[in-house]
Amino acid sequence: MKKLLLILGLTVLILFIDLYGKLLVSQYLSGSEKEKKVALSTPKHKVEETSPQALSHLLGSDPETILSTFGEPARIEPSSYNYDWWVYNQDPSHYMQLGILQNKVVTIYAGGKDSNVSPFYIGQKYVDIYALAPFSYEVALEYGKGSYQFELSETEINEQPLISLEHGWAQLYFDKFTHQLMGVRYMDDETLLKLRPYQLIYSGDLVTPGALDANQQKLVEEASAKQVLDLTNVVRAQHGLPLLSWNEGAAQVAYLHSKDMKEANYFSHVSPTAGTLGDRLARGSVTFKMAGENIASNYNDSIAAVHGWLNSEGHRKNILNEQFTGLGVGIFEKYYTQNFVQK
Repeated sequence: MKKLLLILGLTVLILFIDLYGKLLVSQYLSGSEKEKKVALSTPKHKVEETSPQALSHLLGSDPETILSTFGEPARIEPSSYNYDWWVYNQDPSHYMQLGILQNKVVTIYAGGKDSNVSPFYIGQKYVDIYALAPFSYEVALEYGKGSYQFELSETEINEQPLISLEHGWAQLYFDKFTHQLMGVRYMDDETLLKLRPYQLIYSGDLVTPGALDANQQKLVEEASAKQVLDLTNVVRAQHGLPLLSWNEGAAQVAYLHSKDMKEANYFSHVSPTAGTLGDRLARGSVTFKMAGENIASNYNDSIAAVHGWLNSEGHRKNILNEQFTGLGVGIFEKYYTQNFVQK
């Protein structure tokens, strides 16, 4: 029997607040309206990966191959999907994360401007990629004994379409304001089905990641917070902006706000008990000339959250604000908070 899973969309409301420091606050509101699906008339086909050095060719590789090619990662961290992230953040222009499960690369994210994502390239225009690899609103695959079909909305086709490659799948992250490619996530079949980034219709069994205990969940949250900083700096580097440094005080304030939103069942920059961003930073003894906050919920991981913020005008302004010098990130389950500060 076919079952339907709905992925919530997000709408944006921008709120500017002046307190004793200048605060730039961007607020998300959740929405559940499904967009109308329109069929494309273009044929479906696999895209050929023309360069043997393309990162997509690393899907299925073992750790020894990765080490001999790229050296030691800056960090090895857990994820919510059973694979470990190998994070290469030494150079924002070649930034990548490789997900390794059972001694095999199962997913890769590349967002550095010089990353080899052939046959595409970071900064490439949407229309040029569409001419090379027409996107489909419906993407089907067979896995094990199951049949699965992802259905993409108009927004998803424009901002994060999915294409079939010779060696797996590529989710392309576009900047909706510049219409340029900002990052690529490669996945094998199992990882795509675990992540379920789009509405899914299926028959058979769902592919689900193993459950995490409380300690494992905490480690994932801490790792994801570091990745949000890395990914934010990758975006800033692409725009020629100075990189942000980690602000531990702002991170603690951000974590407490994410935790508070989950436990008190609200989604806002104003806490019923802890107050506004300015109140919370003051309580955490975080001094600033200017501060800003982004919040998000129900994203699969830090990669999806940062690209979601980038495609929201208010959140984008915080990420690309050249006056900010520091960033603290706090994640609790599916709640994400970024606190930006200028000292």
